[in-house]
Amino acid sequence: MLVDKVDPEIAKEYYTKINSNLEKKLKGKNKDPNDMLNLALNYERGLGTKQDLTKAKNLYKDAADKGNIEAMYNVARCYEKRIGTKNKFKPKYYEDKALKYYKKAADLNHAEAAFKVAESYFKIDKKEANQDHAEAAFTLGQFYEFGDPTRETGINVNLKEATKYYKIAADQGNEIAQKRLAELNQKLNSIKSDKPEKVE
Repeated sequence: MLVDKVDPEIAKEYYTKINSNLEKKLKGKNKDPNDMLNLALNYERGLGTKQDLTKAKNLYKDAADKGNIEAMYNVARCYEKRIGTKNKFKPKYYEDKALKYYKKAADLNHAEAAFKVAESYFKIDKKEANQDHAEAAFTLGQFYEFGDPTRETGINVNLKEATKYYKIAADQGNEIAQKRLAELNQKLNSIKSDKPEKVE
């Protein structure tokens, strides 16, 4: 630690200064999405300012629309959990908004957002994977091959199901699925050949 003891009052004082500086910077023409993100985080947590979830969500959205990956993830989380939203619309509206921003962040290699997208594909409709949706099928293949580390989907390892979904994705040209399918088939064949024969 850099200091000898924790002092919330001093911390609050510094957060207040930070927020004041960020607010001033954001009044200019060139609004930095990183400043928006930092201010949004402080509004959401109530650091150096009164907690304001609506301001936090709006700042996350503004920063996300300017290309800030972390803001994309955070605004998606706000839509998903109804943080700072006025709930004027049906749940599907917020779910679609959340998925839109999770996908944007996932496409820019945000790991948690990618997992949220994968999880959404599983929750939204398993039928998509069975109806030639390569991305959903590949994701389900991964879930069934390795299991769900978050345990939120309830999926356990099932190599037969993994093979099924990898094949759907592979048949649509997904090269990674083709590779996983070949490796998995090889693994399953070696498991079968290792089994002792039944004695009649």
